[in-house]
Amino acid sequence: MTKNTFLVIIGILIIVSAIILRIKARIEDQNSFSKIEKNTISSVPVIEDFKDQEDELLENFLLEGEVAISEPEEQKIGALFDNPISGQIITSPLLVEGSVSGSWFFEAVLPIKLVDDSENLIAQGSAFSKGDWMTEDLVSFSGVLEFDIDKIEADGGYVVIMKNNPSGLDVNKEAARLPVRFK
Repeated sequence: MTKNTFLVIIGILIIVSAIILRIKARIEDQNSFSKIEKNTISSVPVIEDFKDQEDELLENFLLEGEVAISEPEEQKIGALFDNPISGQIITSPLLVEGSVSGSWFFEAVLPIKLVDDSENLIAQGSAFSKGDWMTEDLVSFSGVLEFDIDKIEADGGYVVIMKNNPSGLDVNKEAARLPVRFK
C-alpha cells in the first residue's frame, strides 16, 4: 500500500469518526435537555383550554405532575403559573404570577380571569409583564384579581390567563387554565 493511499484511508476514518461523535453528542444533548427541562422548571405547567380533553389532561397532571401543552408540530410549555399553585385554596386579593411566551402580550398586558367550575365569571383583570415582552421566550407576569369569596357558591374553579388578542381572530386565541379551590 502506498503512502498516499494510507493517508487517504486514515483521513476518511477520521472524518467518519467525527461525524459519528457529532451525531452521538446531538442525541445526548437532546436527551439531557429534556431531563433538565423536566427537573428544573419549578413552576406548574398549565393545561390549555381544550374542553374535550380537560378531564384526561387534568388526570394526567395529577398522576404525573407535569403536562405539556400540545401545539402543532411540537410539544412546548406555553404558560407556567408560579402563584397560585394547582388545587390551592385561594383568597382575595389573589396574586397571579407566572410566565408565558412574549407573544401572549400586547403592549405588555394580558387578560386574566377567575371562573368557577361552571365557567361563571368571578373576577377579571390584567396582568403585566415584568420584563421585555417583545420576544418569543417566556416572560414573567404579575396581576391581581379581587373578588368576594363569600359570594362564591362553587367549591372550585380556574384561574385563566389568555393571550391578548386585539385582532379578535379565533386563530389567535389561546388560554391556559389552572384549577383552584375556594373552600
